[in-house]
Amino acid sequence: MKKHTLSALISLSLSVGYISSTNAGQQYFQSRSDAMGGTGVASAHYLSAPLMNPALLARFSHTDNVGILLPAIGAQIDDNSDTIDSINTASDLINELNKYNSNSPQARATARQLANELEMLDNEKIPVQVGLAGVIAVPNETVSFALFTNTYLDLQVAADISDSDIQALRGQNPAAIDELDSTITLHGVGVTDLGISLASKFILGNTPVYVGLSPKVQAIGFYQYTDSIDNFDASNLEKDGTMDDDVAFNIDAGFVVEPNKHFTFGLVAKNMLEHQVSNASETFRYEIKPQITTGFALHSEWLTAAVDIDITQSDTLSNKKPSQYTRLGAEMDAWGWLQFRGGFRYDLNDNDSNQITFGMGLSPFSILHIDLTGMLSEDETYGFVAQTALTF
Repeated sequence: MKKHTLSALISLSLSVGYISSTNAGQQYFQSRSDAMGGTGVASAHYLSAPLMNPALLARFSHTDNVGILLPAIGAQIDDNSDTIDSINTASDLINELNKYNSNSPQARATARQLANELEMLDNEKIPVQVGLAGVIAVPNETVSFALFTNTYLDLQVAADISDSDIQALRGQNPAAIDELDSTITLHGVGVTDLGISLASKFILGNTPVYVGLSPKVQAIGFYQYTDSIDNFDASNLEKDGTMDDDVAFNIDAGFVVEPNKHFTFGLVAKNMLEHQVSNASETFRYEIKPQITTGFALHSEWLTAAVDIDITQSDTLSNKKPSQYTRLGAEMDAWGWLQFRGGFRYDLNDNDSNQITFGMGLSPFSILHIDLTGMLSEDETYGFVAQTALTF
């Protein structure tokens, strides 16, 4: 057997973050939003508005001129069956078995332990989502505009364990095995958005109303990589040769009303044009569907509280049934340069686990912004988001 480290799967979030993608319900990672439970339809900062609700691009302070968000990087991995631990253990055992050149008691003991780990891995799946985003925003009193790009990758790692490997590892001379027949498959779909957001503010009576639109081009790609369990290397992930890439046009539209300076109500419709992509034999199909979310937020000088509610449902590789989320979050701003955030997300359909979110931000002189976020779910799903931004 060739030496191999299966734990390289865990580093996948960094190696594929620049390819393409899609996610549960929101299709982006943004540190402030994710730390506040995924809220943002009525509470997003103007700089991140193109990712959440383009209408909020026109809601800015008189001191805001230009903002640059680059990059926002996020990843989420689901290990509700402790599959990652089994992968790491199997990796160590494969490396240990490679050291034995003879049929020793130690070699047979290691091989039997490896056989047990591989049996537990059979048909197990690990969902992985990865995202990368960037925004350049220019707010002004006439028409605020922003250029943005957002990449989101929805992946799944699946193990297919061969019965012949189990038998050979439990046989009389496991050290003589040249290569295992068991395989690991890494596959998924990616969508990259590239677009421009336009937004304006109107006064109806005495009430500010914000309207925004984001026309965008979407590049859709499928990814597939299968290799033997002892040769697998996540960095070899590439586009599936049996499926053509596709390019589509789409539109996001948003609306926000601000009855007073302490309350905002928002509505956003993302991916308003439905689009379907499949391979030639139609054995794999991916659909981009409209996603509609409403939300409201309460604001003060030091506290923001928000609630977002999905009106439509969403699907991912990790969920066999569609989910529909309600998100709650809050941010406390201390002294104008330190922010503490927390939130909660739950699925109204009860098909996805509840999630607790938390994070903090540093914004010295309101110019440099550094934000970090963590996410934990009750089914052992873990996520992180990190981003930097400049505002002038």
